[in-house]
Amino acid sequence: MGFAGAAAAPEISPARRSGSTFDITMTVPISTDTPVPLPRDWAAIYAALASASRERPIRKPPPPLILAGAAFSSARQIRRRWLDLIEWTNSYGYQQVFLTLLPSPPDFDVASHFAGAAEDGSGWWDDPYRLDDLFEALVRASKEPSEFKPPSGWGIYAWFLRDGDNIAGFPAGPEGLIYIGRSDNLADRELRQHLQNGQTPFSTFRRSLGALLKGLLSLNAIPRRIPPQNNKDFAQFSFTEEGEQALTAWMRQNLTIGAVVRDDPRDVEPLLIEKMKPVLNLKLWQNPNRTRIMALRRVCSEEARG
Repeated sequence: MGFAGAAAAPEISPARRSGSTFDITMTVPISTDTPVPLPRDWAAIYAALASASRERPIRKPPPPLILAGAAFSSARQIRRRWLDLIEWTNSYGYQQVFLTLLPSPPDFDVASHFAGAAEDGSGWWDDPYRLDDLFEALVRASKEPSEFKPPSGWGIYAWFLRDGDNIAGFPAGPEGLIYIGRSDNLADRELRQHLQNGQTPFSTFRRSLGALLKGLLSLNAIPRRIPPQNNKDFAQFSFTEEGEQALTAWMRQNLTIGAVVRDDPRDVEPLLIEKMKPVLNLKLWQNPNRTRIMALRRVCSEEARG
């Protein structure tokens, strides 16, 4: 899209008052194809036009849809408001003021970038926690376990299948998603224990994963403590040393993990789980596979019980 007249703005005289009338020297109209500028530039153009026309008995220039205005507007509405300003400028002869402050066109669509509403009227208020953005950030941050360096701070993490769309016949979610969790310190050992041998009793994710892969990896369940002290030692089972190593090796070869710092993980985690429906999250959403997965975990518990 071009900026009509932007290369060499024609010289015009300012509007002059003569008695009760105005003499306005018109110039070449601003093109209606002129792209929407950045908010700061739009605001500067509007302020200059408002100042230049302040003493004339004409309607004020249309205010820009920026900041809060853009947040509640669609791209089409933002472009329409910009076009209104161009038409106002052409109608009242302020092309010189307009062109003086008009910068080079941005290299992206400003209206689409800053619009807070879709054309169907939906917007960020329908997703105040920006869950879609959070999930996309988790996908972008995901790495192989050997390359993963968790950030410091509260946050959300997610496990993904590196390849394929199912794990032992259970369907993975978008981008291979299989589990979402939260941590009060992503860099602490709490997150790392998912990948450590001997940590199965302390990781519900690892127990579920091991239960699904028991046959494939020939895993043998054992009590959490030997000798066992109570029923939790069977419910929160472990695997033999060889089994723990096999499970960890499988995870390192077949999974990726991503983490994103958030200051509201306790609020966001249940909402993101409900929205994305990870197959190995057995709580916080109506998981249709929960009964089958819990049955596989009970097989491990009973094996640990002997």
